[in-house]
Amino acid sequence: MGLLANTIAILTFFGAINTPKESPNFNINNQEFLVWSLVAAVYTLGLLSARFKRRWRRRMAKAGITEEHSEGVNPYSPIIYQLFRSDFHWEMFKRDFAFTLAITFPLTLLYMRAWQSAQDFNVFASPWYSLSCSTFVCIPVALVVMLASSIFDKALSLYVGD
Repeated sequence: MGLLANTIAILTFFGAINTPKESPNFNINNQEFLVWSLVAAVYTLGLLSARFKRRWRRRMAKAGITEEHSEGVNPYSPIIYQLFRSDFHWEMFKRDFAFTLAITFPLTLLYMRAWQSAQDFNVFASPWYSLSCSTFVCIPVALVVMLASSIFDKALSLYVGD
């Protein structure tokens, strides 16, 4: 499915760059490329992030750090710790979130800039406006990519405990 989305994104890219600006299909082709490239980016980032999750788990297991050996969550800890089974899960979440946010922020900025530059209003063409919007939008985008990577991680597991 991801390969199909990447192939369609590449084909719509060639359609978008070869369509003259005077053509009525110019905006439609650019929007199609934007949508398909977003779908392809989520698939690709999800697969890459799932691979990194597996690598982190293997490296932590080699170091002797596993979920079974980690301590449980302190009942007097803040509410954020109540969302995770153990400190191990909290540490893995922080690592995954930081990695995903570092990757998705520049991509979010580029897509936000492209979308806002295509708008008719002059205020949306400002790069500072795109940067401020991307700052707020990148966190939900990172969470969506993390969800996709968890889905890929579970779907590609050969073993129940992997």
